[in-house]
Amino acid sequence: MSPARVPRVCGLARAAQRDDGNCVNITDMDEQEWQPLGALMHRVSAALRSEIAAALAPLNLPFPQYVCMRVLFKNPGWSNADLARAIDVTPQSMNTVLQALQDAGLVSRPDTVDSGRARPAQLSRSGAALLKQADVLARGAEELLLSGISAQQRRDFFQTLRDITGEDATTC
Repeated sequence: MSPARVPRVCGLARAAQRDDGNCVNITDMDEQEWQPLGALMHRVSAALRSEIAAALAPLNLPFPQYVCMRVLFKNPGWSNADLARAIDVTPQSMNTVLQALQDAGLVSRPDTVDSGRARPAQLSRSGAALLKQADVLARGAEELLLSGISAQQRRDFFQTLRDITGEDATTC
């Protein structure tokens, strides 16, 4: 009776685990195996954005507005500058997104503040309701994008991304 085979885990290099189960360092990959991480991440990001944008089209909710609403849901009261930093866009771009959300009644911000210039934003009731609908559609788009990999590969993929970013499941 042979002992049960224990699967090898390649740590943060899980994505660099070959089909035969052996781990490989990026520096040991040949030209056919290695692709720049940034290029791969960009392609994944572009595919995800495209799928989610298409899924959100029936709600008439552009992808940048959806992302802003997701961040604002987790961080009510954040200012335009806070949101811009979190999403990695310019304050001017974020202001355009926030203004569109505010004009649609999905976000509220005070006209004036007692001190400083930062106006805290929060989702309105209709914004929170729309976000719930959008999240269902976005999850469906993610599901479609990940449909070619197993449930275990998905768990490993998400854990690897959290490992790389230094986050855990509760902070994402």
